[in-house]
Amino acid sequence: MIHPLVQSRIRRPGSKSTYTLRDRELVKFYCLIFIDGLTRGIWGFVPIFIVDLKGSLLDVSLYSTAPGLASTFMQLSWGMTATRHARSRHLWAVCYVVIAVQTVPIAFATQPWHVIFFSTLRGLFAAPMGLASGLFFVSAFRPEVRARFMSIYSSIGWFGATIGALFAGYVIDMLGYRVPFLVFSALNILCAMLILNFAEVEKVDASVSLRSLYREGFTGVKTAYSSLPAWLREEKDYTTYCIGIAIRGLGLALTGPIFTIHLKENLKAESAQIGELSALNSLVRMVATPALGWIADLRSRKQVFLVCVFLAMLHPILFVTRSAVSQLYPLYVMSGLFWACIESVWFAWQMDIIPERRGIYMAILSFFNGTEWAIGPMLGSFLGETFGFFQASVVAAAAIGLGFWRLTKVPEHLRKRGDGQRATKSRCRLSYVGIDLAGSTKRPTGYCVLRGMFVRTELLHFDEEIIDRTSRASPRVIAIDAPLALPRGRHCLEEHCRGRPHFRDCDRKLRALGIRFFPITLGPMRLLTSRGISLKAKLEEAGFQVVETYPGGAQDLLGIKRRSDLEGLRSGLRGLGITGDVDRLEATAHELDAITCAYVAKLHAEGEAMSLGDPAEILMILPKPSGILK
Repeated sequence: MIHPLVQSRIRRPGSKSTYTLRDRELVKFYCLIFIDGLTRGIWGFVPIFIVDLKGSLLDVSLYSTAPGLASTFMQLSWGMTATRHARSRHLWAVCYVVIAVQTVPIAFATQPWHVIFFSTLRGLFAAPMGLASGLFFVSAFRPEVRARFMSIYSSIGWFGATIGALFAGYVIDMLGYRVPFLVFSALNILCAMLILNFAEVEKVDASVSLRSLYREGFTGVKTAYSSLPAWLREEKDYTTYCIGIAIRGLGLALTGPIFTIHLKENLKAESAQIGELSALNSLVRMVATPALGWIADLRSRKQVFLVCVFLAMLHPILFVTRSAVSQLYPLYVMSGLFWACIESVWFAWQMDIIPERRGIYMAILSFFNGTEWAIGPMLGSFLGETFGFFQASVVAAAAIGLGFWRLTKVPEHLRKRGDGQRATKSRCRLSYVGIDLAGSTKRPTGYCVLRGMFVRTELLHFDEEIIDRTSRASPRVIAIDAPLALPRGRHCLEEHCRGRPHFRDCDRKLRALGIRFFPITLGPMRLLTSRGISLKAKLEEAGFQVVETYPGGAQDLLGIKRRSDLEGLRSGLRGLGITGDVDRLEATAHELDAITCAYVAKLHAEGEAMSLGDPAEILMILPKPSGILK
């Protein structure tokens, strides 16, 4: 029996048949969620561990700040890397291993700075964890039930967190911190093993090793930050969403060190009591989240989320005005309720409004939100020590309220619920697609979407990926670098067709212009021709206008370098006024040729291109020598 949450259109790499994750996969998945919850319950005692190591409020704040900043610093680069390469399952598993290894020295720490240092290393090297898991979820579960899935995910996870918190609270009082932290490390290894046993839900580029992914993730930081302003200008509604989430996160983060010190120093709470409070919070999340997920899917994800932010706004002031641990139990119920709202709908609502390149835009939210969560604890400790806990809580409540106001400005959907398509509002700007097609799915195909003069590029492998990305972009014209028709009088590319015409009319005219090219019947070009004709038919069947172009010839006519001089080609494209991923230093020759194709598609739509060949055969679309857009 197929589980109803599972995405029904996942394809096995290299196969035309569809497959789904079956029940045994979901059992493993739910086991993973529970074990991950156990680790979260245990890890929640790290700030208390720092205090017991004679750490100050500043130490607790540094622990909350430094690892978050390290992770946040890497988010944008990892977003670009994840968008280009489908390796979310493997990245997710590696992050668990990194956490397990770097927890061992924390278990043996004797000074607060030991915990802060190794936690920061963990944040740096396990930075892609949230992004990788999110992309895995997107690939595996249907859009219309994502809130329900997240509610199940969160409930099982917080049941595990409840057990983990109770275990850690009582074991720490008896044996100290070392045993539960080493158990935490072992549980993370188990999580990695479970993930590697999952069925693959993406079309994986097996040619890219995990070592290469990490190198690309670390070396792409500068390019990612330089591209951030353009990404934000391109998607203003999503930018508003990110700002609202981040301001709300800042308010919540301000309270972290304040609540910790208030519990330990003012209320004299023992570890067992803290464990009970954390367990109560987790139980409320576990019970409330499934119902909220169903309500969100059936009614409004945005409204459920706004309710939770409103409750969160009231919480800080109520918390710091309590004078006994026993008075905190209702507030931990309240906290569990608003976190249940958040966890049941945030992912589903984000996917409703996220732009097409999910890896990058998921990373942008992580960057904004992570920055606020990183600086919030430090700012909270400063405000608490300087002005007092109550005044700091008022500031926190005000920040959450401001985030609430910004989120009310965000629309409910930017995508159609059933298929993840962009809504009409987001399609008002014309787009053009360029494809530098590879002859084999084993080799990368350059893919580009051009809006205005801003480009986004990526490497794809399978026709299904190309068609899916193109459906989301809804382009006016698609220009493909591949032969899309056979010469007149030739009906196949097989051996028995040898002796038939080798050149089309457009090929002959291209040669007359002095432009170099490969005949379509030459060796590897046969595979490319066959795939190009097939892809053209599929795209036209979907209602798109498809034209053939040749980026090498277009580059000659535009007076810019070809792909043999990659930096010269990049500079030439910039000179045409093109921005966006053309500035990404890691952009390959395939992607730069795809940008050229998309530019030709734009010229063609605006009447600034010429058509070579016989319309009864096929026309080759190239720029007019004087048809360069200003």
